[in-house]
Order: sequence, then C-alpha cells, then structure tokens
Amino acid sequence: AKKRFDPTPRTFVALARYAPDRMLALPVSKRDEPEFRAYQAYGRGEALLQKGDAAGARIELGKLRNAAGDDPEYRIAQDVLEGRLAMAEGNARAAMARFSKGATLQEEEFGTFMDPPAWWYPVRRSLAAAHLKAGDYMKAESEALASLKAWKHDPLALWVLGKAQAGQGRV
Repeated sequence: AKKRFDPTPRTFVALARYAPDRMLALPVSKRDEPEFRAYQAYGRGEALLQKGDAAGARIELGKLRNAAGDDPEYRIAQDVLEGRLAMAEGNARAAMARFSKGATLQEEEFGTFMDPPAWWYPVRRSLAAAHLKAGDYMKAESEALASLKAWKHDPLALWVLGKAQAGQGRV
C-alpha cells in the first residue's frame, strides 16, 4: 500500500509557493498542533492567492489568526499573508503596514541571522516590493538595501533594488 504523504509544517510553505495546486489538494490536517494549523492556513492562503482567489485566502487568514496566538513565527505568517492579500487587492498602503509590522517582528524576535531561518524569507523584501508597487522608488530602494544587509545576495531583494533604482532613472 502506498504511504500517505504527511507533510511537515514547513512543507506547506514550499508547496504553497512552488506547487499551489498540490498544496490545495492536500486534505485538511486532522492534527491539532498550532504549528500544523498555522502553517496549513498560511500555505493554503498563499496558494489561493497564487490562483487568484482572494476570498478563499481571506478565509484561510481567519484560520491563521485563530491559530497564531502569541507565537512570533505565526504572527509573522499572519502579517505576511495579510500583506500579500492587500497587494492582491491593489492596496499597497495596507500591504506596507502589514509587511512593516512583520519585518520589525522578524528582526526583533529572530535577529538578522538564524540557520535555518525561523521564517523562510526576509519580510523586509516584501515591504520594499510594496513601496515599489506604490511608486515610492526611494523608499523601495532603502528597504531593499536594509533587507540585503541581513540576507545578502537575496535574488528577489536584488530585483526590487534594481527596479527601484531604474524607477529613479539611475540605471
């Protein structure tokens, strides 16, 4: 008999970003641990946003809020998902507020280096991208540079930095 796939909580993040259909096809976990509930809601929300389903992502955000409690890692997940939802809905200003909160929490709770990292990417990069989307190229550049101080050579932060500099006519 084929063994059923039993993902770890962090697997939900990878599937959401790189295989959203597979993430959404997973049965809802019966495990009651907060880590599973939080990461599954986050992963489903991310996957739904990639599929263009903001309403579905909002439902998962509600589940994530219920699971998050005071754990900083889950609160970062909540800020990121709220920021991504705001970006999907065209509200860069609301996204900036959520990403700023998540980035600050990430930096205060986990510092600038942890191997493996407690959260899978530098949230400040998303803050930079929200400023870029809003057309504030100088602030986007500043936030991208701040992100790169902690996560050197991050390709997406470098991409945001390049777009921000191009927006300023500097490249």
